[in-house]
Order: sequence, then structure tokens, then C-alpha cells
Amino acid sequence: MNDQEVKSANTLFSSIPNINPEDLKEIELRLKEARDKTQELIRTYPLTSVAIGLGIGFLIGRMFSKK
Repeated sequence: MNDQEVKSANTLFSSIPNINPEDLKEIELRLKEARDKTQELIRTYPLTSVAIGLGIGFLIGRMFSKK
């Protein structure tokens, strides 16, 4: 995550009222853990990851097609 993304996320989360800053740190930690786990799974199962991505893309395309 680069500095611009961090600033953008901080701006977004700081605009949400009644959220404890410690909770935001917990959310950030969980998101980083999820990102790391996702990257690990993609590296472990690259073909499965591509197939899932293609399937999801196909389904989204079908939902938004005008036919």
C-alpha cells in the first residue's frame, strides 16, 4: 500500500463518525492479513485463481449484459 492509498483510506475512515481509532487499526491489521493470505493462495493455486476470476468476470458480464 503506497502513501496515497494510506492517506485516502485514512480520510475515508476519519469521515465516519463514532469509530474508535483503535478499531480502525484492528480493521487495517485484518485487511493486511486477508491480503497476505489471498496472495499466498494465489501463488499456491494460480490456475484455480485464474479460473475463479474468469468465472466471476463471466457472471458479472452476464448480469450487466443488455440481452
